[in-house]
Amino acid sequence: MVDAVTLISVLEACASLRALVEGKTIHERIVASGVETDVFVGTAVSFYGKCEAVEDARQVFDRIMDKDIVCWNEITGAYAQHHCEEKAFALYLEMATNRTTNVITWNTMIVANAQEDLNLEALQIYRRINQEGIKASDVTYGTVLAVCANLGEFTTGREVHSRSLATGCCSDVVKNSLMCLCGNLEAAQTAFESVASKNVVSWSSIVAAYARNGEEDRARNLFWTMNQDGVLRNIVTFTSVLHACSHAGLADEGWSYFLSMQGDHHLEPTPEHYGCMANLLAKSGWVKHAASFMSAMPVQPDASAWRSLLGACEVQTDKEYGALASSYWMQNPEILRPMYCYTTFRN
Repeated sequence: MVDAVTLISVLEACASLRALVEGKTIHERIVASGVETDVFVGTAVSFYGKCEAVEDARQVFDRIMDKDIVCWNEITGAYAQHHCEEKAFALYLEMATNRTTNVITWNTMIVANAQEDLNLEALQIYRRINQEGIKASDVTYGTVLAVCANLGEFTTGREVHSRSLATGCCSDVVKNSLMCLCGNLEAAQTAFESVASKNVVSWSSIVAAYARNGEEDRARNLFWTMNQDGVLRNIVTFTSVLHACSHAGLADEGWSYFLSMQGDHHLEPTPEHYGCMANLLAKSGWVKHAASFMSAMPVQPDASAWRSLLGACEVQTDKEYGALASSYWMQNPEILRPMYCYTTFRN
């Protein structure tokens, strides 16, 4: 007879391989044997979560009589990983009611909400941490600082940073996020210089800080310095430098960076990179190139790209491509409204 340890190991292996059918068979065998302890159940929750069978994970979780913090973290993580934000938040409320929470649970919820751009929700959870008297971790502070940057909550961000220093959380994770928050570039530069081991996150954060604050030349210079220091650029770094080129109207340079992403760094552009490049071409007055690029993009151009194209067409009185952009406006008025350019080109 196969022992319990072996069955757990096999189920964990199925989770790693995302082998749902095989793992489900193992789990059913465990249940049929009558030895389904909480250890088995906790492993099963993790297995179903990793295999994207979130509802199965919840059913197994609900059968646990004495739920410990590990089980709560497993099901919360499963919901968060598979973008079930509403259910994850409802579970968070249930945990809060039962006071079955720890810093790992809070971190999971904060990070999950931040990743889905639910910045206000993430900030609310952080405030609940303070109310509960739970000591936040470096990850918590780093994520909340990034959330404050996204919301433009600079005063709140400074308060969060002060609290992190008071509690002894001043790791590189916190400093990297502080750079994203800073509207004060001097403070961002100070935070960058204080990072002991500067990695791609540190460099990307400082490039983004300068790009966001209109210091395009400085952002581009740091982009090159980063390369000279032997730090490989990543998706985030290219996003920042493309935004810097877009703000500065440097179409040629931006285009070379875009090509370098794939050719030199083997990075697949995201929808944000495509959108940024479409914006750059249109804002630079390259109407034909922008329209051709947008039609060839493997992703649907967003509203910002269409707005830029319409604006460029209006400036150059290009009725052909203006009509194309206006046609999109007519099909998606809720996205682009209000766009006065439409009246310019509808005839």
